[in-house]
Amino acid sequence: MDDIKIALRFVGLYIVSKEMSEMPLDLSLTPVFNFDIRVESKVQAPRNLILSVVHVSISELNKPLKLANISTACLFEITDFINVVKPNEAGLYVIPEQLEALIRPVSISTTRGIIYSEFRGTYLNNAIMPIIFMDTFKPMPIENAELKK
Repeated sequence: MDDIKIALRFVGLYIVSKEMSEMPLDLSLTPVFNFDIRVESKVQAPRNLILSVVHVSISELNKPLKLANISTACLFEITDFINVVKPNEAGLYVIPEQLEALIRPVSISTTRGIIYSEFRGTYLNNAIMPIIFMDTFKPMPIENAELKK
């Protein structure tokens, strides 16, 4: 892939949804948490924006009960949008891999901070989301993502 120059600006951050279950009676005194992380990108072409939506589900390791779910949206304004994010033959906008590789880790890291802030002082106080290396982050086909909702 050719190197392309991309100028962007982080212009918005929203908590899309947040829920936390009541503390389970059998929660370990020193729980180890599992984080199920999904990231999806959405294009708002008329506004020159890409929204990176991060969904995180928190559970105790090896236990099925979901302790919390949070979704955030990070908004990135793309300079020269029309030349960077182009529609394909089907009319759907394609985000260049280089741009995805930039906004995904920023969005995930931002969500990590929001999780810490939002659940501080609760039984999830120590549920600190680990650092995610993008080379280990595996894309999930859309049909599988729909099943996880």
